[in-house]
Amino acid sequence: MAEVDYHTYRKYMEDSVSNHNGSSAGDVLFTILPSICSILLTLTFITLFGKQLSFQARIVVEFCVTIVPCVLCCTVLHDKAMAISQIFLILSAANIISILAKKPKYSYNAANSIPTSNESKSGKSDKISFITNFRALVMVMTSICVLAVDFSCFPTEFMKTETYGYSLMDAGVGLFIVANALTSPEARNIQYSLSQGVPKYLKDCVPLLGLGAARFFAVEFLGYQKHVSEYGVHWNFFLTLACVRLFTGILAHNLIYKYSLLTGLWILGMHEYALSTQGLKEWVMSDEPRDNFLSANREGWVSIPGYVGLYLIGIALGRMIHTSFQYSENQLIFNIKFRGYDFHIGYTKSMSLSLKLYIVANFAFIATYYCEKYFQVSRRLANSGYCAWVLTLSTLILTFLLMIEVLLECISGCVKDKAKKKGIKQLKRDDLNVKEDCHTIKTLAIFEAVNYNGLLFFLFVNLMTGMINLSIKTRYVTDPQAVSIILTYMVVNITFVMLRYKTKKVLTNRPDLPKKIVE
Repeated sequence: MAEVDYHTYRKYMEDSVSNHNGSSAGDVLFTILPSICSILLTLTFITLFGKQLSFQARIVVEFCVTIVPCVLCCTVLHDKAMAISQIFLILSAANIISILAKKPKYSYNAANSIPTSNESKSGKSDKISFITNFRALVMVMTSICVLAVDFSCFPTEFMKTETYGYSLMDAGVGLFIVANALTSPEARNIQYSLSQGVPKYLKDCVPLLGLGAARFFAVEFLGYQKHVSEYGVHWNFFLTLACVRLFTGILAHNLIYKYSLLTGLWILGMHEYALSTQGLKEWVMSDEPRDNFLSANREGWVSIPGYVGLYLIGIALGRMIHTSFQYSENQLIFNIKFRGYDFHIGYTKSMSLSLKLYIVANFAFIATYYCEKYFQVSRRLANSGYCAWVLTLSTLILTFLLMIEVLLECISGCVKDKAKKKGIKQLKRDDLNVKEDCHTIKTLAIFEAVNYNGLLFFLFVNLMTGMINLSIKTRYVTDPQAVSIILTYMVVNITFVMLRYKTKKVLTNRPDLPKKIVE
């Protein structure tokens, strides 16, 4: 009887995540928006009170202000996302006003301030902070959704669509692909010879293939529920990542990187042509028997060209960011003086990049509009409409995160200029140094830790999700209990990755990640 009950419950779980139509592209963006606003709130709060906080207290603040709202907006407060965003913006504005109003401190021959963990001693960043925030935000939201989807508090419109449409979980897959492309060696113009490149790409694929195989056997052995039309009977996201990495690595090498945009667009065009004219679309969406390895995993096989094209376009986007972005002083156009503050209205390469990203987002939005009109948007097919939508969402999020960074740099510059001018005027000393009470940070410690061990974090998240689902019947849990479980699960995930980060252990050796941790 217990076994019958178990199989009945498994069927109920599989039915609960199937046959959904999603929501709208705007709803997905508005659901992510509070998490972006929470980053601004957290960064301004730590800038204002950071020197009074210990490292452990800072982690608690970051978790409470960033992770907790993200959990709530993905579950019980999903319909209050815009109101939460507005509250976060108001609180951020209050923090900014407090930073500007804070009285500077003076000293003679003061030592230079210690740089934050995302800056070198020369004051220049050793990595691009807003990309770190983007990658970590994608992984954090993905980790929340993969467990929350099993509870009744997770809105059905956020679940993966069965055929066509937009949803939060549909976006997660594509955003993960773009996040990986942005920091790939090809995006950073790191070139390998053919003899170096092929072994490296194969080496990168081995862990993903191993994880994909391990996940399949674990699901079969434990009798864990699975959504067959998501990727197929045997297929899963790890296998998709492995295939994408292998194919894009070889293509990017042979096409000498700079043609990755055109190659990606060409692949998406040919993929859409095959879907529309060769019967692939109808085959994937049909109820035909899954009686061999090809037909059993038709979603996985057919979606690979779409993800490959999206990854190549992500490489081109990453190249644009890495070649355009630069921490630089304002090239002054004019000043606005207000109550002792000099607000510099100028131009920097960071501002130029934010404009470029916004333009790309507009072009991608237009492409999404026409693709939806003629081909529709399908995560299951990874067609051109889906890839255009993911690119729109990615560039909008990147634009918002870069604007946050530019805003923080402008605030820091205004405070420093005012402090120096006021100090020299009062004390008449040219050798005066101002203590940097307004030394802004550009990324969160939690985000740095997640980004530092992304693959390990994602693996641990999947293990925790499986353990929770095998321990309790998640669909029968009340909403307050579900939220408590998800929050506890995120505490464990973040604690694990923070410990790994503190001990400087990394799963994969990646040249773009920092080798030194500075608190």
